[in-house]
Amino acid sequence: MFSGCSSLKEMPELPATELKDYSYKGMFKDCTSLTEIKTLPATTVGLECYSEMFSGCSSLEEAPELPLTNLTNGCYSFMFKNCKNLKKAPDLNATVLKNSCYEEMFSGCSSLKEMPELPAKEVEYKSYYQMFMNCTSLMAAKELPATTISASCYEGMFKNCSSLESAPEILPATDFGGTALPAGQFCYASMFEYCKKLKNVPELPAKELQKGSYKNMFYECDSITTAPNLPATKLADKCYSAMFSFCDSLIGEIHCPKSTENDKNKLTLNKNSKATVVFDL
Repeated sequence: MFSGCSSLKEMPELPATELKDYSYKGMFKDCTSLTEIKTLPATTVGLECYSEMFSGCSSLEEAPELPLTNLTNGCYSFMFKNCKNLKKAPDLNATVLKNSCYEEMFSGCSSLKEMPELPAKEVEYKSYYQMFMNCTSLMAAKELPATTISASCYEGMFKNCSSLESAPEILPATDFGGTALPAGQFCYASMFEYCKKLKNVPELPAKELQKGSYKNMFYECDSITTAPNLPATKLADKCYSAMFSFCDSLIGEIHCPKSTENDKNKLTLNKNSKATVVFDL
């Protein structure tokens, strides 16, 4: 409706409390002078209703409150993508997520320094996919308490967050199935890829992995020095592929189960790595 209105500085009131599929999709996309957003009070929404709504609004500094807790597929996807002056994100209180609900929601928000709490205990296909990718001012990743996850749910979530120094202490999920297909594949792939200031690696307690579960997870994180034990006994194709590739400061031992020593999908490191893999758990 207003997409590309580059002189628009203020949006109208949007009082609807119930939205249909795609209601506001792309509504203010690339409105590069928009500086203020009014309240969005809807509590019942359809598919992708807010998708791309403010994408490319490069003057926007603060997002509105988002009271919605009953999410739908893609409802907030790309909502603030490339809002390069956005400094504050809204609270996101939903505890049950849907497919792609937060996909690339803040991707490219290069002024965002703090992420919101994400309390969901169960996440679905691409729920957090590339949510904060290229948020180059973000310094810390908050705890992610989900214990049941699904395919690509965290894939690329913090990719290229070049100021990120700390990750959660633990990623507690042990059930990689979720309720969507394909079950658990690439769930943590590229999650912290190119986070060159990252100093810690979360505990990863999962015992059964899926295809590509940890693929490229810490690729070129060249400030991390230690890695946790990896207790998984059931491996899958490319589950550890390039997990610690080019982590040039990584030293010490990474302990894995003895039963995986001859598995073709076992953890391997670059031939020049200063760290070693020990199969003794």
